[in-house]
Amino acid sequence: MENNDIKISIILSVYNVEKYLNQCMDSLINQTFKDFELICINDSSTDNSLNILNEYAEKDSRVKIITQPNGGLSSTRNSGMQNASGDYILFLDSDDYFETTFAQKLYNKAVENDADIVVTSYKICDDLTGSIIDKKSQINKNSLPDKEAFCIDDIKSGKFTFLPMAPWAKMYKKDFIFDNKLLFQDIKSCTDVFFTYATTALAQKICIVDENLIFYRINRQGSISSKRGDKAKNIIKAYLYTKEFFETHNLWNKYNTELKQAFVGCFNNEIKNIENKEQISLFFDDIKTNLIAEDSDYFFRKLKNPLKDFLQKVFSMKYVMQNGIRVKKLTLLGFDFYLENK
Repeated sequence: MENNDIKISIILSVYNVEKYLNQCMDSLINQTFKDFELICINDSSTDNSLNILNEYAEKDSRVKIITQPNGGLSSTRNSGMQNASGDYILFLDSDDYFETTFAQKLYNKAVENDADIVVTSYKICDDLTGSIIDKKSQINKNSLPDKEAFCIDDIKSGKFTFLPMAPWAKMYKKDFIFDNKLLFQDIKSCTDVFFTYATTALAQKICIVDENLIFYRINRQGSISSKRGDKAKNIIKAYLYTKEFFETHNLWNKYNTELKQAFVGCFNNEIKNIENKEQISLFFDDIKTNLIAEDSDYFFRKLKNPLKDFLQKVFSMKYVMQNGIRVKKLTLLGFDFYLENK
């Protein structure tokens, strides 16, 4: 296929996914849309993933393989972008798989509306149970304006939370990404946050394909999302990086309130994966140390603090009403004692 025939560059990040790679590749090779290149970035896999990719490349000239030193998800996506020839880009994960109409439907919507971003939704494939959960759309349609193509300023509330966070649920116009000099932040987790918020703020035309076209795999042993507890501080790095970008592009004053609200959800998501109270304490210390006082105070007010909840369950004292009388409620080792005022 000549480069000028390539409409979509599919960037597939591959690292030790031999168990899932055939299903993923088959679902892409058999797309109803044919005018694409499949750029497989092998992130120095140590299993049979590269051999599987080579088998597909021998049979299909659209498959291109780039092997690089292990650098993580952001590194593979950034490498893929630098080698992309298509008008549009998809960033996909190699443990997921896709409906055969996935690329066609997103591309049609993009071309019809000259869209910078086209967003779709997904089904959940539970790797532990083998079940497929075809849940409701992850797109908050109540926030959407009544028009085919829109931008962030058309969204009444939840400007950064009305779409799924994942870049793999979106198709991007390549010129839009390159003109804005956008790359994925080089961190080991929370890699989607900056890219998603920056593209959402900058896009002039966003469109929706309101179908669950992706099979998103969860509970996969060894995946990034299954072992995030020790990497929670990366969300702090993501916040600082995003804030700097928005300030540099004169967007911070316009969007900082909504952006901070969105980051509360991101921070709480990381807190859920912290495994012990020592890590929780360290995480909140990192917030205080790395953010300016105004920002750290904001997040301390808004965030759930499991350590505080734990301590309150062990020991706390507060006034409550009991039988119409104001009494002290003492919680000690999980037991409640009520003390009348003298």
